[in-house]
Amino acid sequence: MVIGAIDGSHIPLIEAPSKINKDIYISHKHRYSIHLQAIIDHKEYFTCYKIGWPASVHDAKVFKHSYIYINNNLFIKNEDYLLGDSAYPLLPWIMTPFKDPQGSNAQQQKYYNTYHSKTRVVIEQAFGKLKARFPFLKYIRLKDTVKRMDIIDIALILHNF
Repeated sequence: MVIGAIDGSHIPLIEAPSKINKDIYISHKHRYSIHLQAIIDHKEYFTCYKIGWPASVHDAKVFKHSYIYINNNLFIKNEDYLLGDSAYPLLPWIMTPFKDPQGSNAQQQKYYNTYHSKTRVVIEQAFGKLKARFPFLKYIRLKDTVKRMDIIDIALILHNF
């Protein structure tokens, strides 16, 4: 009943964007980047994605503004589930790991976390393959999104990947 895994990845920028508040594009790795959030299926096909948020924005916030979150009733049927890491909220249709397995069910919670992680790793592999196949995704130039088409190009690649 798991229909995919959701996660975010950063696409590093060669230089700071030409925006007044460019510091919001600095990631936790202290580099300028933009956020790519994606859902992939078990075959590592990108089924949904959102790109362009500044790197400092948390995965959960990008998710709450995403098309899949706003329109989940169009995509999530009956007992369909997505697997997300601990950055995502626990919802009736998103399964996340236990943050601190404890109590009488601690062993089962740890087992669940292990199985969850082993299953969700497909999204990390998909991001790795995407960046390996399209090396320009390792560093893109993004001075002005109106003049540059990099974001649109990335979206087209994801759509066809």
